[in-house]
Amino acid sequence: MKWVLVFLLAFLFFFLIDRLAIYLTDIFLAGSFGYTWLSIHHILQIFLAVAIMALPWWHRSLSDWGFNLKHSDQTLQILLRFSIGWILFSTLYIVVTEWLSGWPPLLGFPLTAENILIYLLFESILVGISEEIVFRGLVYGTLSPYFSRKVKIGFSINYAGIISALFFAVAHIGFQFFPFAITAFAPMQIFMAFALGLFYAVLREKTGSLLGPILAHNISDGWLSILYIIIQSITAGQS
Repeated sequence: MKWVLVFLLAFLFFFLIDRLAIYLTDIFLAGSFGYTWLSIHHILQIFLAVAIMALPWWHRSLSDWGFNLKHSDQTLQILLRFSIGWILFSTLYIVVTEWLSGWPPLLGFPLTAENILIYLLFESILVGISEEIVFRGLVYGTLSPYFSRKVKIGFSINYAGIISALFFAVAHIGFQFFPFAITAFAPMQIFMAFALGLFYAVLREKTGSLLGPILAHNISDGWLSILYIIIQSITAGQS
């Protein structure tokens, strides 16, 4: 039954960190520009996750949780191939879906210099650091001693990686408790979060470092944010 308790503990870690960060951010920034709010929310998530990982009862160093530069050369080689594939795939997918949908707005805020800067800093730097520390750092690190068995699903990955990817996908579903309601559910986004989460977990497992997952995450989100800005700028200029 210990593995059940570890599974629940890992789930509670990411869930409660998110809820506590939301509560603390709302105290100071409720009603502010969305990406300013999100930036502070993710910074708080980093501090909360690292604080949990630094607790002495784990008997682990932060390096054991992935805060190291192991196998950096291998990581960069993998990221180069990933970046080329991701840019080609995501650009084709977004352009085709936008064209078929009649070019609806991709961003819900004015493209001022300040808004663009905050948006790009969040998507290209902060989001990958925060979410990978939580999911491939804390969650994966909590699960891995008890879910280390590997499975082949076209590639080799352990169950800790699959579960962390599943939790990562669940985190992209919006909901409220009182009364309970699903407030955001985008099937394609959830599927892509799970697929990318598997890739980030494989990187974490192969290298023993969070460097690869963080960079890959920021590349994937950063390129999409640049693409959204380009498309919205062009379509706004034509309207």
